[in-house]
Amino acid sequence: MNEYFNIRRFLLLTKREEFMRLHSLVFSALAIAGSVAVLLLLTGFRGGGTEYMNTLFLMFLFAGGALTAAGTFRNMHSRDTCHDWLMLPASTEEKFFSRLLAASAGWWLYINLVFYVGVLVGEILRFLVIGEFRAFFNPLSPVLLRAVHHYVILQSLFFAGGAWFRRHQFLKSVLFLSLLGISLGLFSLIAARIIFGSYFHEAFSFDMSIHMGDRFFGNTLETGELILKIVKTLYLWLTAPFCWLIAYLRVREAEVKNAL
Repeated sequence: MNEYFNIRRFLLLTKREEFMRLHSLVFSALAIAGSVAVLLLLTGFRGGGTEYMNTLFLMFLFAGGALTAAGTFRNMHSRDTCHDWLMLPASTEEKFFSRLLAASAGWWLYINLVFYVGVLVGEILRFLVIGEFRAFFNPLSPVLLRAVHHYVILQSLFFAGGAWFRRHQFLKSVLFLSLLGISLGLFSLIAARIIFGSYFHEAFSFDMSIHMGDRFFGNTLETGELILKIVKTLYLWLTAPFCWLIAYLRVREAEVKNAL
């Protein structure tokens, strides 16, 4: 048997973890489906269509995904349950990937199913009240599929926050991301001022020809587009793996230090 990762042990652990929170999943499903049905019924009177339905789904997907990811390792941090977490007959890798699967693909599948049921109930009620159906919810529409990548990135940020912060994981993650965004914005402004400051000064001086000014702005735009492409690539393809790595290192550290 593989000491670090065994598929049968991993599936049993995932099954146990989901069974332990079955009641909360059921109550959450009823609350979400009921809210979706009521909201769709109310908007049905003023003709809310597919765009509103997709927007509502994305709100539940992103907000619920962030909350779920932030609370993923609550058992590891709690003094009442950390002993049970440590004594689970599973490796660190199996515990980590079990939680990662539940907080990423698991939530996506869960919210798709619950939202679909909510839409179905809402449309039936709408038909009984108004006498008509509208375009039904399609979870595989191009708009929603394109949003999955950004959802995974958001989930990874709060997943890492859930692993590192012992208490109030969601609030601390929001605060940390806000401070990080402000810091990166200030750093970008300072870097742009240092790198391009002298060029802008020369471009607007009277002894520069119009041709040189046009060439300067063309080069500046090309440089800016290159920087944006690099930043976009890093955001899309490195953010999630980096956050997952940070979370894994924190989980492994907690295992070594007995969840302290």
